[in-house]
Amino acid sequence: ARSWRAVFSRDPSPGEGYREAVKAVEAAAIPVVSPQNLRATLGTLIADLRAHPENWKVRLHHPEPEKQVPALADMMELLWKGQNDRHGTPDPDAPFEVTLPQAESALHLAVGLVQWFVSGTVVRT
Repeated sequence: ARSWRAVFSRDPSPGEGYREAVKAVEAAAIPVVSPQNLRATLGTLIADLRAHPENWKVRLHHPEPEKQVPALADMMELLWKGQNDRHGTPDPDAPFEVTLPQAESALHLAVGLVQWFVSGTVVRT
């Protein structure tokens, strides 16, 4: 809800909206992926999924089910690495602000990811 308000308000705040989208995915995914890690972040969740994809299942029909968890990690990584205002960089050509279209896209990606984690579409095996 905070991301939605920041992105779609009369005076949008794209950076805040993107940050809140990432936080929402973290809040939904941590109990499923890394419930014992009190310092889990989107980056550590992605690393955990990639290190042991056999520990999770995505409850969607797919002819190659072994590709589902890597695809999930890819979606999470797209959200994570697209947030270009998280850190400074010495690259003078690197974008430093999140645009409104980027924040909108991040929000919509996050909505799907949150739903997958809270609905039981992604489960520990």
